Amino acid sequence: MRHAPMRPTPKPACKQIGGVKYGYGIGHLEVTVTQYVAFLNTADPAGRNRHRLYSANDSSSAWPKYGQINFASGASKGRHYSVAYPEWADKPYGFANFLRSARFADRLEAEHRHGPGSKRPRARSEQSGSTRERVRHRQVPRLVRAASLGSVGSVRTAVTELLAIEHPILQAPMASVATPELAAAVSEAGGLGALGSATLAPDELRLEAAAVRKRTGRPFQLNFFCHEQPEFSAAAGVAARDRVASLFAELGVGDPPEPSVPPIGFDDARLEALLEIRPPVASFIFGLPGADAVAACRDAGIRILASATTVAEASDLERRGVDAVVAQGGEAGGHRASFLVEGDDGPVGTLALVPQVVDAVGVPVIAAGGIADGRGVAAALALGAGAAQIGTGFVPATESAAPTAYRKALAEMPAERTTITRNFSGRPARALRNRITDEVQAPLPYPAQLSLTGPLREASADTSAMWAGQAGALAREEPARAIVERIASEAEQVLARLTR
Repeated sequence: MRHAPMRPTPKPACKQIGGVKYGYGIGHLEVTVTQYVAFLNTADPAGRNRHRLYSANDSSSAWPKYGQINFASGASKGRHYSVAYPEWADKPYGFANFLRSARFADRLEAEHRHGPGSKRPRARSEQSGSTRERVRHRQVPRLVRAASLGSVGSVRTAVTELLAIEHPILQAPMASVATPELAAAVSEAGGLGALGSATLAPDELRLEAAAVRKRTGRPFQLNFFCHEQPEFSAAAGVAARDRVASLFAELGVGDPPEPSVPPIGFDDARLEALLEIRPPVASFIFGLPGADAVAACRDAGIRILASATTVAEASDLERRGVDAVVAQGGEAGGHRASFLVEGDDGPVGTLALVPQVVDAVGVPVIAAGGIADGRGVAAALALGAGAAQIGTGFVPATESAAPTAYRKALAEMPAERTTITRNFSGRPARALRNRITDEVQAPLPYPAQLSLTGPLREASADTSAMWAGQAGALAREEPARAIVERIASEAEQVLARLTR
């Protein structure tokens, strides 16, 4: 189901239709849960979207209550929505999702004027025609000011509603520098904080997630890797060790280690921990886990994000059940998220990729790559994305685990100093140029190369893996809350100028 576009101009604060009151001030619609369930069973019979409601009597709250609606599927259950708690069935409730609020309001108005089953007449521009001429639904951002959302005006989009966040800003789940303190601070500021969880053992994952929850009650995400296990011969391992032996000797870090495959993939133990933790959001890179794992996450009420570097990858992720796609352009720092592309060393840029993905999929899109300030966020929204994911912009944050040398290098970097290399890990990744990117040759497949370069990455700043996107020079060293609020304010100002 494609989202209906948000209205470019505000509606009156409140309106009566057949005794039902709805408002567009902060995008809420007051109806009964029973009325909304009946609507869902006609408008969204496949259950593609999770639906969240909050009390109309407590509309100042930015955080929806959960559990008012059940979705049942399967041969014995059919496919339908139902009221989860009968005592709420006839109570007035408001939508936390502006997009569906607007769509349902149109349906109510049409039925009141033209009888049950009527729909809003389509505008001339929406009339059916050829595929190329048909107007696609766009995720048009809307500026909203509300006291409950803090002093910084909020930009409401399909993604902010989907993830129940105030600002269309996601912190990238950087495994090397993201800490519980960073993730919690971003979430507390109204963005979506994240932990790169792939390198954590299940027990460590539980502790890190608990540390985030201790600091915030707001949504956050855990991120996992879904790569295929590599195959390489013993002879290939010996040859790889020989190629880096001189660099090991020069740095005095002993002999190169025997290559191995680090256990960092998403496995049954991590799935068990994820379902136990039940974070509001889980994200995946290098593809998705199997259908059973995806279904288990959805049944647990976990929103699912996954990254794509091409339109084909985005379409594949949508088909497999993600709630939103992260469209990663070539400017992004860290590993390329590709999983259907071979030799992804010449990737598509964010400016070209995002609108193509928006046109190709029916789920919300999050832009990533080369975004580190409010201008980049506003540009992403203008391209049709519902939010921006920022990685390098949070590396210098006070709460980040980035060492001093990493922070200093980012502060001094020109955009052309980054490069895409396989030399650190065996997969294409954008990092600051150094001796590893320039001197190591013929790396082993991912993630075996990580085991080989581990001692080198810890030996000196000139061999460390300093992941960095091309907008790294825009990053500032300040608390995460300040970063989120600054970027949100900048984006609001840019959007306000563009919509005058």
